[in-house]
Amino acid sequence: MPRTASDMTNIGPLVVDGARPAVARVAALPPNWVTQGQRLLLLVLACDSFDGETDKPGAEQLAAWTGMHRSSVIELINQLCAPTDIRPALLARKDASRGRMRTTYLLDLPKPMTPNRPASSDGWTQPNRPASPDG
Repeated sequence: MPRTASDMTNIGPLVVDGARPAVARVAALPPNWVTQGQRLLLLVLACDSFDGETDKPGAEQLAAWTGMHRSSVIELINQLCAPTDIRPALLARKDASRGRMRTTYLLDLPKPMTPNRPASSDGWTQPNRPASPDG
């Protein structure tokens, strides 16, 4: 069922009022890494993230901003938190442990190749993770 204006009375608008460094990184992800829904969700998170890495929107806000049902948003978040055969996990989640604190999301997006960073075979560096001991 489509959302109506009355459904969004308690949801603030998505306002992008300055630089959002993660937007370019989401837009540049290889097409075979994410579905359209996953890309939309990542773009919304990137637009709402001031530092380009973390964000704390509620599931209701994400649902309103994307036009998706809350359950679809949660399913996409779970998919993005898990690596696949062709990409690493692109999102990490730190669940709020108490009270009314919101879940924090970490955009764990690869940075485009730079001369000083090793690249994978597809021209992307690995996300911000320490190297494994076995190489």
